[in-house]
Amino acid sequence: EIGILFALINKKVIIGDEMGLGKSLQAIITVDITKAYPCLIVCPSSLKYNWRGEIDEATDHESHFLNGKNPVNKNFYIINYESLHKHLDFIKTLGLKSIIFDESHYLKNEGAKRTQNSLEVVKNIEYRLELTGTPVLKVPLDLVSQLKLINKLEFFGGKDKFLESYCSPAKTTFGTDYNGASNLESLSRALREICFIRRTKKDVLKELPEKTRTKILVDIPNISEYKRTLNDFLSLDKKNKLRKIEDFRQSVAEYKISLIKEIIDDFLDNNQKIVVFAYHRSIQNRLIELYPDAC
Repeated sequence: EIGILFALINKKVIIGDEMGLGKSLQAIITVDITKAYPCLIVCPSSLKYNWRGEIDEATDHESHFLNGKNPVNKNFYIINYESLHKHLDFIKTLGLKSIIFDESHYLKNEGAKRTQNSLEVVKNIEYRLELTGTPVLKVPLDLVSQLKLINKLEFFGGKDKFLESYCSPAKTTFGTDYNGASNLESLSRALREICFIRRTKKDVLKELPEKTRTKILVDIPNISEYKRTLNDFLSLDKKNKLRKIEDFRQSVAEYKISLIKEIIDDFLDNNQKIVVFAYHRSIQNRLIELYPDAC
């Protein structure tokens, strides 16, 4: 309730709660209370179905994944960061009233194409909600484009003033390096006064359920290759299907590796510990290659 109230009052905010504290629900309810439709949700590809499930559970509205055929009468549209550029023209025709950037630290690089596309989309949108458990992955410089997207950089005196105050500028032979950090207590105070709210699990322990279970549905990236594998499997007789079922399950897991990595990286970026179970030895070995420092 406090997070929703904060967003209702401030309209352009970063909700920086730790993972598992309902950032997406706070954003959905904020949009629903204000009837700030249509709303565009931009998120990592591994979380698209998770957003659809949250919208279905919290509201009576239908959501639509932006693709080749896009209706103009939905209240919630969902798109992943990598596909944003393909639908810019259509998005601009929607007259968006709100936008949600999930895992907004994906936009920390001001020069990246996904950030530039996002900056183009947000113009004239009243409600802009950024959700991330780690707004600063490494240094305060990570905040510049995120603050720009919610139109709050000017409250810090503009980009140059922000860099000077909080990024410990250092002269080098190649120019000025802003990959440092300074005046962090002052930055924390200013963020919370202007646009930022953060709660940890420790802060809200009494309000949390003992355990939550969530199924994360994902699109398989190389879908045409997967369909060929599926068709080959379906064409087998019953005896051979039983013989080949483990091979098929393993191939499906291999197709999903890139999305599994995205989900694991989100946990690690949020400084969370995660235990990953994998049935097939080949998948375990692939994960060990990707994360050599894991136990």
